[in-house]
Amino acid sequence: MRLAVGTLILSLAVPLCAQQQGKQPSGAPPSNPPPTLPQTEQPQTMPPDRTTQSTSSSDVQKQIQSALSAESTLRSSNVSVQADDKSVTLTGTVENEQQHVQAVRIAQASASGRQVVDKVQIQKQP
Repeated sequence: MRLAVGTLILSLAVPLCAQQQGKQPSGAPPSNPPPTLPQTEQPQTMPPDRTTQSTSSSDVQKQIQSALSAESTLRSSNVSVQADDKSVTLTGTVENEQQHVQAVRIAQASASGRQVVDKVQIQKQP
């Protein structure tokens, strides 16, 4: 009885051990390799990112300046915009922190991926 149990254990263990080592056990039917995905001729490309600098610097500058002028809470402020290929710089003065935050948010929303450089100062109340 012991011999039969030992033979049974060995007959199960050998194929399992061989399978774990990546070898084909002797006497086992050949295994099929995993299916492969078809290769494409050309690499697939992603569409361009629309948040990058597809807008010219002058267009970005005009768009931000227009948005700042249209914002009713910024009517009493004096904020100027300069834009180049990499950044948008805000300069000038505002009356309070709320106007400051609003001006920066407007610039960030229209910067087309450019870094916003904040040089706006809050006017000190006399």
